[in-house]
Amino acid sequence: VMTSLDEEYAYEIKDGTAILGRENEMKEYLADKAYVSRQHAKIMKDDDMIYIENLSNTNFTFVNNQKIAEKTELHVDDEIGGNETNGSRQSGAAYLILRNV
Repeated sequence: VMTSLDEEYAYEIKDGTAILGRENEMKEYLADKAYVSRQHAKIMKDDDMIYIENLSNTNFTFVNNQKIAEKTELHVDDEIGGNETNGSRQSGAAYLILRNV
C-alpha cells in the first residue's frame, strides 16, 4: 500500500502494472497536483517485488529525494514523489510512503 504522508489517502498496489498520474490510477488524489503528469510513473508488482519507473519528460519522480532515471526497486518506508530542497517540499507535488500492510 502507498499512503499519503498524512495517511488520509491509500492506494493498494496489485500484482501487474499500473500507470499513475492525473488521468490514470490515483487520479482522485493526484488531479490537483501541478507537478504530476497525466501519465507520470509506472508501478510494477511481481510477487513481493515492487518497482517504479518515471514516464514523464517534464515532471520527474523521486524516491527518497533522489531523482530516478530507470526502473527502481521500492522498499517499505520509501518516500515516493517530488523532491525536498532546504527542508521544503514542493507544494504542487505528491508525496507517498510505501507501507507494509
